[in-house]
Order: sequence, then structure tokens, then C-alpha cells
Amino acid sequence: MGTTLALTGAYILAGELMAHEDPQAAFGQYEHRMRPLVAEAQRLFPGAPQVTMPRSRAHRTALHAALRMASTPLAQRLGKVAGRFEKPRSEAIALPEYA
Repeated sequence: MGTTLALTGAYILAGELMAHEDPQAAFGQYEHRMRPLVAEAQRLFPGAPQVTMPRSRAHRTALHAALRMASTPLAQRLGKVAGRFEKPRSEAIALPEYA
């Protein structure tokens, strides 16, 4: 979501700065428009940061095993099927049209 946030944020910030004479008003509107997408991007499954930073050898071994398993063709197919049931995060906001 980093690239999506960067490109969407740049587009909306430029549009709002062009649409408002007062930069403070533009920044406020930018925040209002971007907040839903940022909130969606920051939504992680419980324990996500801790899982990716193992503190022991056993945790590191388990993480590497899970990553190896996730890279198998079967796991990738299952992920594609599961992804059909979730709304893509990039649809959290509708891009406004600017003049």
C-alpha cells in the first residue's frame, strides 16, 4: 500500500492546493480525503509487526518455515481464491476529479 498511498496522496494534495487559495484549507481537505485510505492501509491482522520481527531462534525458524510454505504454488492458489472475497484496499476512497 505504500506506493498507492504515495501516488494517491500526491494527486490529492496537488488537486487540493490548486482548488483552495488558503493552503491550510487545502491541507485540511487533503487530510479529510486521505484518512479513509490511510486507515485502511494501517489495518493489520493482530500481532502482525511482532510476527515479522522474531526475538528468538525458535520464532525465526517458525517464521522462515511459514514463509517457505506461503511461497508454494498451493498456498498461492489458495491466496488468490481467498482474495476474491475481500474488497481491495485501494478502493477505500474514490479519487476526486480536479480541474
